[in-house]
Amino acid sequence: MNKNSKIIFYPVDNGNMILLKLEDNTTILVDINIRKKVSDKNEKDFYDVISHLKENLEKDNDDRYFVDAFILTHLDYDHIAGLEDNFYLGDIDKYNDENKEKIIIKETWSSERFWKRETDSITLSDDAKAYNKEMRRRANLHKDDGERIQKEGNRAIIIGDDEDDEGYNNIIHKVGQSTSKVNNQTKSNFKINILGPLEQQENESKKDFEEKNRASVILQIEITVGQYTNKILLTGDAEVDVWEYMQKEYDSSFLEYDVLCVPHHCSMGSLGRKNSEGKYEISDYALEALSQAKEGAIIVSSSKEILNDDNNPPHYDAKKEYLKIVDSKDDFICTEEHPNTKNVEPIIIEFTSGGPQKRLGASKNKIAIARESSSKSIYPHGK
Repeated sequence: MNKNSKIIFYPVDNGNMILLKLEDNTTILVDINIRKKVSDKNEKDFYDVISHLKENLEKDNDDRYFVDAFILTHLDYDHIAGLEDNFYLGDIDKYNDENKEKIIIKETWSSERFWKRETDSITLSDDAKAYNKEMRRRANLHKDDGERIQKEGNRAIIIGDDEDDEGYNNIIHKVGQSTSKVNNQTKSNFKINILGPLEQQENESKKDFEEKNRASVILQIEITVGQYTNKILLTGDAEVDVWEYMQKEYDSSFLEYDVLCVPHHCSMGSLGRKNSEGKYEISDYALEALSQAKEGAIIVSSSKEILNDDNNPPHYDAKKEYLKIVDSKDDFICTEEHPNTKNVEPIIIEFTSGGPQKRLGASKNKIAIARESSSKSIYPHGK
């Protein structure tokens, strides 16, 4: 019996952690928010994402867990938390975890922001700094070795147009390109369209352009089953300016989706701006960019429970806008409300010749955590 490709959205509060597992068992992990176990009077139950993740990973010939690719959308702590504790960093030939619990990243993708150091205005968590160090190690290993593709565990992909890309050419994926390669292997019935981060726009200030969320990697992933192409839109924490740029930059076919992970944990900041009274006004361009839902589309909010209060994101008003897009209220799902707020489980969606299908039932892995958790262009531009 053939297995379907599937996507798993993990319940990680206001964070992001997504696993895409293809029918050939290729695994692509997008962001992580793996919180540390802490025991004190403030502890609460939460879903043990690392155990579930490992249940869905393969092992190599040395009995070590691995992901074929890890894609980091941007450097916010809630998209990279748990890296050092759970993943092996450094030369793969020096893997030294005797218990073989640390996960190997065969290939990692990042925007070119990994070259930049921490500044007074942009602070980085320890995990973010460790990730940047690892990306620099891999990129320089590639350059110093005559631009030869490195062995699994040392591979890197740089997303964007670096001003000084000499020596890195064949590991750069430019925005506006597509690829069917993962871990240097071409996958059938699979394609990643790289939509962002877009270059600095004509009237965009340097300050706005250099914000962490502005650097979010945005991908449209296509998985074809039979005659049907399932489309997934992954959005990072991209804000309203970015979605206005996207709507003007791309034909709508490159923004359409069967599955959307809404930007920035269902924040109104991705759909509009505050007016002089402090109330959000919807941007028609941004809303249009995020409204390209195909029939039967599923929209996922990777966020805490969405309440009608001032503790946001997530914004209740943003949820109301997304509910207008889907065919049924059941097609909008919040990761910390699935299947209910008392017993959360990962959202698992399989891709079929009839489109995406929600799968019921996941293993119940729970541990305790403190409330304070640890921290070549191929498509048209313009319309």
